Amino acid sequence: MKLISGTARNVRRAAGTEALTLDLDGHGVHLDTGESSLAEDGDDLIVAGPQEAGVVIGYAYRNITRGHGHRASCQEDAKNWVVSVLFFALGIWAALSPPSDLLPLPWTQHIAGSVFALGWAIGIIRVTITIAQKFLAWFRVNCAAIETVKGKARNVRLSQDHRAAHFDVDAHQVKLEMPGEIVIADGDEVAVAAQRAGAVLVGMDYSNMTRSAGGRSWMAFRPLSQLLLHCVLLVTVVSGGFGVNHAPAIFVLLGRVLSFVLVTGILISALDRFFRWRLTLEASRRARAAGGMDRSGTTASRFGC
Repeated sequence: MKLISGTARNVRRAAGTEALTLDLDGHGVHLDTGESSLAEDGDDLIVAGPQEAGVVIGYAYRNITRGHGHRASCQEDAKNWVVSVLFFALGIWAALSPPSDLLPLPWTQHIAGSVFALGWAIGIIRVTITIAQKFLAWFRVNCAAIETVKGKARNVRLSQDHRAAHFDVDAHQVKLEMPGEIVIADGDEVAVAAQRAGAVLVGMDYSNMTRSAGGRSWMAFRPLSQLLLHCVLLVTVVSGGFGVNHAPAIFVLLGRVLSFVLVTGILISALDRFFRWRLTLEASRRARAAGGMDRSGTTASRFGC
């Protein structure tokens, strides 16, 4: 997995597709941007993905100039995962079932079923790694895009419910939205962890050293609770799909196929929640470290993830 950043050059769009090829930091890059994503010559990008034949396949990227990002879709990978698991299960069933009388040797079915299952097991591992790499690339790109600024807050403008704010810190314009009340006033010494969107820094978390107030560090428990809920759903679906054997065979088969599909969706959603939780914790850590409030005494670096 490579993580590169720089200014996009020679951006070219393949005819009739949304795919882009470009040069970045001395590397050729291929991006499947998606319909809503844009990248043009001169944009500052951060890209993460595997390198194949000298070209970095962008599993995820963030456009610093335009303030948006994109992760490669896992839709086709999910379909391949379900199909691979179904054929793997078929191979296991053939390997463990009593041999057919039509076969010349009793152990032929066991060997053929085992080899068949092994081939699809390798496919499952490869697809699983690809899906995990796409989410990891998204996390590393967003993590690398975090900047920390520290200084006195100026021109603080709070929304009516105090959950959104615009202010200046050390000649930077900051836009901040929090799930809870923002405690910042003019003259407060603050540190902000943010991602750049053009000339504006979009805050992810903050520390107010003057008032000993913080941002959303406690909100890390929210995505964590969602992750735990996904684990409960996963156990429920697996036990429901594979715990019933007394129903007619066709209904048992359909139930297990549906279980495979649901398990795939739950696992992908759980990965998304996990890396969002990790990103929330990282932004909080950097804000606290920049403000001298991190007990570990660590400092944030641009590519510290």
